[in-house]
Amino acid sequence: MPFQDITVQAITNNTDAGATILDVLGRPPIPTMLPLHCNKHFITDTKFWSISICSVTLLKPAALTCQLHNLPVTPEVNNSTAISEAVLQDAKKKAGECRRRFATTIFRSVFNVNDTLDKNVNGKVFWSKTQKEQINHTKMVILKLVTFQHYPCPSSETENVWNTVTRALDKANWSFNNYVKSNFNLQAIMHQRPLV
Repeated sequence: MPFQDITVQAITNNTDAGATILDVLGRPPIPTMLPLHCNKHFITDTKFWSISICSVTLLKPAALTCQLHNLPVTPEVNNSTAISEAVLQDAKKKAGECRRRFATTIFRSVFNVNDTLDKNVNGKVFWSKTQKEQINHTKMVILKLVTFQHYPCPSSETENVWNTVTRALDKANWSFNNYVKSNFNLQAIMHQRPLV
């Protein structure tokens, strides 16, 4: 229907039948991400919550406009065998002998936006007395297990070594949170955030 042929009556009749004004006007659907002022991008697709940290940071924010629907959802990780061998080998290659880099690389591949946004490893805020939510605890236990399988240490040093790893993870997560907050507007999907 050409735009000039649309009347108020046609819109009213169609919207009464369940059609939206966009259906009547024949406009394309709203994209999953719209550019806003100050270089922030408005996310409207709840799939954003399920995308890995690595996938979000590898693409430029504007590229997510076209790619969000194509990005894979982060697989569920319920045990250490759920982390693919490819992810483990990639992390091992990137890390060399560095346990922290290995754990951080896996963290970015296995944890998604919902697991990490506005959260940290221990659920603490460092410069105030308030609490943050803890990053997905099940995945953290698995990450610890996998890290020590590939980079063993004496059992007497496990807690101290893991504390250095968690500091690296918190730093990586802090950087990711800042990246998301400075590049994306999540207001449209905040009320649809999945519960962990």
